[in-house]
Amino acid sequence: MTSAFILSLAGVIAYGAADTYNLGSVSISVGDPVLVYKSDAHRVWFPSVLQLDDKTLVANIGRAADEINPDAAESLRAISKDAGRTWTAPEPWAESGNSWARLNDGTCLWLSYLLTYRSETEAACRVGRSKDGLEYVWADAPVNLAPLKFDKAEKGTASLVFHQSIVEADDGSLLATMYGHCTGDTSYRSVLVKSTDGGLSWHLLSTIAHDSSIEGEGPCEPSLVRLANGDLFCMMRVSSSRPMCFTRSTDGGLTWAPLTRMPETHASVSVDPDLVLLSDGVLVCAAGRPDCWIMLSLDGQGREWSAPVKVYEGPTTAYSCIRETAPGELVYIHDVTPAGWETPAAGVFHEIRCVPIKIARH
Repeated sequence: MTSAFILSLAGVIAYGAADTYNLGSVSISVGDPVLVYKSDAHRVWFPSVLQLDDKTLVANIGRAADEINPDAAESLRAISKDAGRTWTAPEPWAESGNSWARLNDGTCLWLSYLLTYRSETEAACRVGRSKDGLEYVWADAPVNLAPLKFDKAEKGTASLVFHQSIVEADDGSLLATMYGHCTGDTSYRSVLVKSTDGGLSWHLLSTIAHDSSIEGEGPCEPSLVRLANGDLFCMMRVSSSRPMCFTRSTDGGLTWAPLTRMPETHASVSVDPDLVLLSDGVLVCAAGRPDCWIMLSLDGQGREWSAPVKVYEGPTTAYSCIRETAPGELVYIHDVTPAGWETPAAGVFHEIRCVPIKIARH
């Protein structure tokens, strides 16, 4: 363990403690949670957040079963206009997926999670475009994976999905992360695709990571961020309740460094990483399972990480998202799932919660 891992797992922040924990040159304050939505009538889980500006957040809340079924996708939408302090009553929302970005010209771009299989090398995703981030115009967009190949998956879907990140380059081109199984793969592969026409079509740029010898499911659920020096940094799940792995690219995503595995002390920070580079240069990662956690790379490069700080302890998918709403201020949005993966029974409430977090350098 390097000197950067400075917080022992024996002393973590309890959920809702509204307390401050010191990590040497920086402190993390975890506030009391705000309830976004609570229901015992159906699932509410797997949240993602679209950030329209510093104060305006749109929570996309999954309501369907955790299965590959494009005909049964259901979600809800709740909106906050005060940086997560209060939320509108959720309304039915036809869109799903967690790949979303607000581009430099103000356009909001949304990519569907599932793709429709067309051929060995091509599938179709749904691309939504919006000026206000609330109403979208959708169209089909081809995704060319050559020289890799798609397998045909359940219900006519393709064997890779879009997940989490869309990054805009200086020249206006777009990079997006995907994962799944290509033909012949025995474990997950994470890839990077590129669009030079505003998301109307996509083609394979590179494989971010694929290593069938690595313990677990293989590199999946990638989260990508551009660092202050221009490098691309990607954190990925490898297996539930096992340490994640990361890599970086110094050439715009054409090639990637060998994978680095997080230490065993970080086994609880294992699924669905979400990365945010704060305005002061600190790189933040949210992830979990079991429970929900946050950790920091103080140099902003992702080379070394603090030990994780617990944000929530209890039943959860541990799929979460973070957004910076003011310098050093974050919202951390996650689900609470007492029924686990089953449909909640009457009186067993699933919840979406929003936790305010402050990060301050000393």
